[in-house]
Amino acid sequence: MQRIFRDTWSWRGALALDELEYEPRLVDATHGPIDEPAVRHWPLLSSATELVTVLHGRSPATELSLGVSIAHFLLVERTGGYHAILPRSLPELARRHAAISAGHDVASLEASLEALEEIGAIERTLGRLALVRPPAPDREALRAARIRMDEAEQRPELAPLTRRIQRLSWEVGTDGIAGRRFRELSRHGRLRARLLAPDPAFRDPDGVYAVGPMALPPLALALSPDGAGLNSLRGWVTAHGLEHEQPPAAGDPVGLAAFEVAALLLGGGIGTNALRRAKRGAALWLALLRHTDGRVGSFDSSTAAIAGELAELLNLAPDGDHRSTVAALLGDLERVGLVATERPARKVLRIHLRAVAAPEDERVRHFERQWFAWRMGSPVDPTAAYPALMALGQEHLRDRVRGGWIAALEQRRVRVRVLPGAGAA
Repeated sequence: MQRIFRDTWSWRGALALDELEYEPRLVDATHGPIDEPAVRHWPLLSSATELVTVLHGRSPATELSLGVSIAHFLLVERTGGYHAILPRSLPELARRHAAISAGHDVASLEASLEALEEIGAIERTLGRLALVRPPAPDREALRAARIRMDEAEQRPELAPLTRRIQRLSWEVGTDGIAGRRFRELSRHGRLRARLLAPDPAFRDPDGVYAVGPMALPPLALALSPDGAGLNSLRGWVTAHGLEHEQPPAAGDPVGLAAFEVAALLLGGGIGTNALRRAKRGAALWLALLRHTDGRVGSFDSSTAAIAGELAELLNLAPDGDHRSTVAALLGDLERVGLVATERPARKVLRIHLRAVAAPEDERVRHFERQWFAWRMGSPVDPTAAYPALMALGQEHLRDRVRGGWIAALEQRRVRVRVLPGAGAA
């Protein structure tokens, strides 16, 4: 099995290091780990993967690569997950480093720190050690490193040690401090994403930038009762902070999820009636998207035909006249800029589907609160009464929204800027 780097980088939204734009400033962690969320300091976003990749460019012994990986995880943990200053002498880390590598020929903490200093991941003076941003490896370096890393994993004598390092990576990275700090950046509005225009010359024949099954959070998190997965749909990059290098044109994906459209329509509204109208508007939007395969574009239909599609999704009376409902909901969609309509002929309704900016995070959170209040207020799950609508929404979420984000990652079209935090120097 070939290593999938973006799975390894899942804790920071599956982004490669050179896809992250930030200039960190150091904070003082000499007296212990920094125990506060990423509101103003700079989380350390490089991983052991990049450090080992840079090392592999110098053809090191496997023992040094393993020692460097352990050392890096311990340093991240010791700082609290931030670019920070530490004491130069770290006897407690040396003991832990030796305990993890016990029984194996692994470079000592001091030898590992020397290697980290050589590749630009740390800086040391007589009295201090500083965790700085290392250089980002390019595709060729990653490709070569992947081969060596995969070969090392096939050595049975290293299996006990690699399992310890894997547990450490989960505790410090994906499920631990580093992952938590990245999600805090998202929650506190410090991430801005830019979607680059497609590059016809881009090629990745070895799949170095492929997106694997573990690279992005599960889709079920996107609309979770506790709001923890608000920004999980695009790897913790908020939709509201996403900008396009070129404005979406005809044929480009629309990109919003149905719950984000419902949040736009709901605005600050509260109560069952406001939520029902927003939900119906989002259902109509999903029905319209089927005509353009989820893309910016136009199509001709009639109000009656669209009313029939909506009735099927919402379980409305099949023999009823729902044209006035469609007209009202189209008016809602037009007001937020999602569609425009015209009548080129008396019985022809031309609908233009547009791409608009996502609602602010607080609007989405507000919709989530209303949505779950509605669901919890019913003795049974009320969404079960709309199987066709729920299936269509899930299909759009999986194939168009998440699928489009995966394609952008694999085409190297995503760049994420980390903003200075509140009160940062």
